[in-house]
Amino acid sequence: MSPEMPTSAFELLPEGTHRVLVTGGAGFIGGAVARRLLTGSSATIFNLDKLGYASDLTGIEFTLAELGAAALARHQLLRMDLTDAEATAAAVAAASSGCAAALTGRS
Repeated sequence: MSPEMPTSAFELLPEGTHRVLVTGGAGFIGGAVARRLLTGSSATIFNLDKLGYASDLTGIEFTLAELGAAALARHQLLRMDLTDAEATAAAVAAASSGCAAALTGRS
């Protein structure tokens, strides 16, 4: 028998998590992770993405519109390239208090 899928993003996060850092959050997988966390938790999402050729924020924008104005403050888009070590360190520091990381993206 296979384990049951979590019914809410709260079940995916460690207890007390209020911030989640998602890399590649404008991509296919990262965007799905960000949308799931926005709809299924009260965590603030720090979405790191360089917004390249395969990036698409349409799904996240639609989700935020459905959730209403209060959700806008829970999604922080940080446009940056992860190969920039200084900018990445600053983003991690900004999100690090109580943060669980969901790492996605492509190499």
